[in-house]
Amino acid sequence: MNRDSVLAWRDTLLLPVLAIFFVVYFIYEILQRTGSRDDLEADEKARRL
Repeated sequence: MNRDSVLAWRDTLLLPVLAIFFVVYFIYEILQRTGSRDDLEADEKARRL
């Protein structure tokens, strides 16, 4: 394998890997926010009781 094909292979893999990582991180952030929002609502309901 020469250096050019190695670089091309790395570049073609890099974009999908970065895209997958970004999507996973984005979903994780949304889950963290919705989870903390549910906790806040539960705390408010507990205070009202």
